[in-house]
Amino acid sequence: MAQAPDIKPGDMAVMFDTNVTGLINMTQTILPIFKTRPDGGRGDIINIGSIAGRDPYQGGSIYCATKAAVRSFTDALRKELIATRIRVIEIDPGQVETVGPTHEICGDWTSGR
Repeated sequence: MAQAPDIKPGDMAVMFDTNVTGLINMTQTILPIFKTRPDGGRGDIINIGSIAGRDPYQGGSIYCATKAAVRSFTDALRKELIATRIRVIEIDPGQVETVGPTHEICGDWTSGR
C-alpha cells in the first residue's frame, strides 16, 4: 500500500466504503429487524475489525484508520444498545497472509492465500 502522502483519493474512498460505510449500512439495516423480534428484541452484531485498528503498521495508514473506525463504531454501538438484548461483538484477527490491503486497492484480491 502507498505511504500516506501518496494514497489516491479513489483508493481511500474504496477502503472506507468497504470497511466502514458498508458495516454501518448493514448495521442500520439489521437493527430494526433485531429490535422488533419477540420478547423485546434480540440479536448479535459481529463486526470484523483488525489488530491493525489498535496497533497500526507502516504502509497501512488508510487500512489501519478504517479498522480503528470499525473499533470506535463498534464500541459506541455497544454502549448505545447496552440496555437491550442486542449484543455487539468485534473480532480482531491478527496478521493473516493475504494480498488484501498490501496490494493496489482496486487490483486483484482473488489470489490471496
